Amino acid sequence: MIVSIVSYRGGSGKSVFSVNFANALATNVLLVEADFLAPSLHYIPRKTKEYWNDYVLGKTNNIEALKHRIENFDLICTKPHDPNMISILMDREAWGSYISDNISRFFGMEEDKYDFVLIDNQSGTFYATLLHSFFSDFLICILRPDRRDVISTLEYLKILKKPFYIVWNQVIMPEKMDPVIKNWTETLFKPLSIYRGTLGKLPLDEQTAFQLWVEGTVLIKETAYHKSLQRIAQTFKQITQKN
Repeated sequence: MIVSIVSYRGGSGKSVFSVNFANALATNVLLVEADFLAPSLHYIPRKTKEYWNDYVLGKTNNIEALKHRIENFDLICTKPHDPNMISILMDREAWGSYISDNISRFFGMEEDKYDFVLIDNQSGTFYATLLHSFFSDFLICILRPDRRDVISTLEYLKILKKPFYIVWNQVIMPEKMDPVIKNWTETLFKPLSIYRGTLGKLPLDEQTAFQLWVEGTVLIKETAYHKSLQRIAQTFKQITQKN
């Protein structure tokens, strides 16, 4: 099963969620970082020297050389500040032709090897995000409880046109935010035919997430965030087993 993890705005905690979610699933998982503008997982010490960029651009066909093992999952990172990739981010013809073929070939070979292939996408509606989402079975949308973020995300999901689940992040005052989140979910997201449900809420704000990266913390353990994410992973596995 292929799952794209997306957010309309950057700084939503998407990469922190992606890497910890992959580990929390505790099953056969591959996580592909596909954020070509602001990648962060390359900070993880790795033995591999090749990146997702290299495969997408057709510079290598050796998929196994891209992978690095981290506890419960395999990881493929994106190369930061890659001028070759940045130069074609808005090149519709490139993304619609050979890049699309390369990504399609990759998923065709890897989907049967793993229970889940997770994609940590670039925020916004770049061709990269649209293409990775196109090949996905559904999306997990990381969403902050902010009105502007909510309204923008609604339009974003209408463009992607893929079935999606929501994970609310940055819920710092749950006693105040829970009624608001419930109202937004019921009145704005639930009417969408592609809405599949809310997986849960994560008590991690942007400043805390940034501090974790500065400290070099990748996998978060024994915290409220970790416990919430464990519940989300369990809910997700139950849902996908039913499907």
